[in-house]
Amino acid sequence: RHDFGREVAVHETDGVFPGEVSLDLGKAPAPGYYALHPSLHSAEGKLIMVYPPDGFSVVRGAAAQRERLEKKKLWNNYYYITDVWQNLYSWLERSGVWRNLGSYPGWSDSRKAMWDAAKERGIVLFADFIGDSHEVNLKQPDIESTARALAPYTRWFKGFNEIDIHLSMPQRAPKSWVERTRWEYEAVKKACPDSVYIGGSLVRPAPGENSGKWFVECLKLGVDKYHDAWDVHCYPKFSPVLEGPIGDAGFEGDRAVRSAYEKVGRANTLSFWIGETGAKASHGLD
Repeated sequence: RHDFGREVAVHETDGVFPGEVSLDLGKAPAPGYYALHPSLHSAEGKLIMVYPPDGFSVVRGAAAQRERLEKKKLWNNYYYITDVWQNLYSWLERSGVWRNLGSYPGWSDSRKAMWDAAKERGIVLFADFIGDSHEVNLKQPDIESTARALAPYTRWFKGFNEIDIHLSMPQRAPKSWVERTRWEYEAVKKACPDSVYIGGSLVRPAPGENSGKWFVECLKLGVDKYHDAWDVHCYPKFSPVLEGPIGDAGFEGDRAVRSAYEKVGRANTLSFWIGETGAKASHGLD
């Protein structure tokens, strides 16, 4: 067992090579990590092979995770759950995460069952105003009705996914986008006063990037007045350093947002969400 390094049990069995054998390891003595150290011997007892250790973890159920829910920072992330929400909810319950950053853009009666089930099971979802380009055309009354429809289910709201890299959208012009963000923010606060709104997520908002120039202009127009936090995305090529920045370079993540603030001569006062991240396989063979 990993935490004590002590031997729990030894099991031996016979078999014919090639073939399969099964071992009943019994009940695990306690939660923890159990390392398996398999070796293969001939019928006469001669050592043939010692295999690399492998293992498994025994964990308690998720009830205690629920008790600590408000203190935890980890959310799952999936934006389009309409076809998989039953399986997703079960996974969120079993894993003890309980919360998902995303749901499905907008509101329709067809999604009511999805939201009702989440509320009944204590699953927390982010309401998503827009996720696809055609939904950028929603007008202010549409945004207000969407906020009213979703406020009974959640106090968490987000905007367009990776808005800063959609350069071709005319509705994305800084002045238009800041106005759009204001509509969403004010609609959310009116429908749900204790709401948290993180706006459109950002990929490369540093001033030296094309998308960063756009973000700087949005900052000049006061887009941060209509956010409760920044949602930043990064997929590092190299293993992040503990307590260090998670992005590959200064054009990603919190460093990029801070550098944009320096460009406009102000300091950031908002917290950061890492709305998307993931490890590369090249981080290590394990």
